[in-house]
Amino acid sequence: MALAIGLSLLGLAGTAFAPWLLVNAPLVFVALTPALQNVALTAPFIDHDVLLPFATLRRLLSVVSTFWLGAVYGENIVAWVERRSPRTGSVIRYIRDILYRTGPLLLVLLPVHTVAALAGAAGFRTRTFLLSAGLGQLLQVWLSVKFGAAVADWTQVLVAFVGEHVGIATGICVALAATQLLVSRWRTGRWVMFARDTDE
Repeated sequence: MALAIGLSLLGLAGTAFAPWLLVNAPLVFVALTPALQNVALTAPFIDHDVLLPFATLRRLLSVVSTFWLGAVYGENIVAWVERRSPRTGSVIRYIRDILYRTGPLLLVLLPVHTVAALAGAAGFRTRTFLLSAGLGQLLQVWLSVKFGAAVADWTQVLVAFVGEHVGIATGICVALAATQLLVSRWRTGRWVMFARDTDE
C-alpha cells in the first residue's frame, strides 16, 4: 500500500511539472511518470541503452505494487469494484476468466495494473509474475522507444516549443494537477492521487 501511494505521489508531481522535466530532466520525467507516451516522447533525448532498461524496471515497479495489493486483498478487490460499478465489475470478471485460461501469457501481452491486481488475487507466484510482466513491459517499452525514434523530428520541434514557453506551460500543468486533486477531494471526500503509469 505504501509503495502504491508513494508511486502515485511521484506521478502527481511528474504530471504537475511535466513541461519543465521534459525539457530539463527527461530521465527524471520518465522516472516520475513512466507512461508509454512519455517514454516515446523522451526517446530522442535519452540514450536508448539507458532508457530501455530504466523505463522497463520503473514500469514493472508500478505493476508490482498493484500485484501486491491484489495478493493482500484477493477477491475482495473484484467485489469492491462490483459494488461501485456492476458493469465495470463484469468486465473485471471477464478479464479474470481470461487470466485463468491463459495464465502468464496474458501478463506478457497486457502487463497493466488491472491484470496485475487480478494475478495477485489469483495467487500467482511472485517469480512467475515478475518474469511475465517484466517481459511484457520490456516489449512495450521497446516498441515505444522505436516509435519515439521514428518520430524524433516532430518530437524535437515540440520539445523546443515547450522549452520556449516552459514557465507558462509548467504553471498550467501545476494548476491542472491541483484542480484535479481538489475535484477528487470534493467528489469522494478524501484525497485521491492520480498517476497514469501502464494501463492508460
